[in-house]
Amino acid sequence: MQKEKIIQLKELIVAQANCVEKMIGHCMEGYFSKNKNLLHNVIENEEKKINSSEIDIEENYTRILAL
Repeated sequence: MQKEKIIQLKELIVAQANCVEKMIGHCMEGYFSKNKNLLHNVIENEEKKINSSEIDIEENYTRILAL
């Protein structure tokens, strides 16, 4: 049971890292092309997804430590 929870946590962390990598790419693209809409989308949508996944990761981590 503990091992499964750790594997799930690892999957959440990897998924978040992939999202962050894409978000950084979008930031760079928006900055260099001066695309304000793309930058706005990063701030309004992608950042919120990352913040939400961070909370999920912290909650899962806390549950694992509590076991």
